[in-house]
Amino acid sequence: MTIPVPIQEIQNTATTYNYDSTSAFVITCAGASCPRVTHVSISFVTGDDGLRIETTLGKSACREINGNDHVTLLFPPLSSSSSEDNDMNDKLSLIVDGVVERIFDGGEVVVKPLSAVRHYKRS
Repeated sequence: MTIPVPIQEIQNTATTYNYDSTSAFVITCAGASCPRVTHVSISFVTGDDGLRIETTLGKSACREINGNDHVTLLFPPLSSSSSEDNDMNDKLSLIVDGVVERIFDGGEVVVKPLSAVRHYKRS
């Protein structure tokens, strides 16, 4: 089962996963290479042009982004969540697909979210 998450609700939804808006897995992939998964610190920034997610990636992930600027951020379910949504967050992952708008020296990247869903694991 998939539950769409509006772009403007991504930050609030992520905080219910007890990540305090600071941690996610970023998945990158370029060409025929295997996907690269990196656990990173993130921050949410809201401006006139909408929500953006900022993080820092390593050299290999940045090289992959140069070949394919689409990324996925994954917030897996947490059994230790202390929020009121505990039952839902024990079963659902938050998955955010986005496009990298900018890569700065040092690996800092700015991601524009394109879509997001909460998704049950397959049994």
